[in-house]
Amino acid sequence: MEKTYVLIVSETGSEQHVIEKLLMIDEIKEVNRVWGAYDVVVKVV
Repeated sequence: MEKTYVLIVSETGSEQHVIEKLLMIDEIKEVNRVWGAYDVVVKVV
């Protein structure tokens, strides 16, 4: 099974909203909030 990781930069304060919307997509198996150059890392299967 192939996996893809998507790195997301979002507006400050919108990270939780972005995560909630992403988790509604069936192909997205994991979403993690991170600190640094990116705000969210998404695992798509």
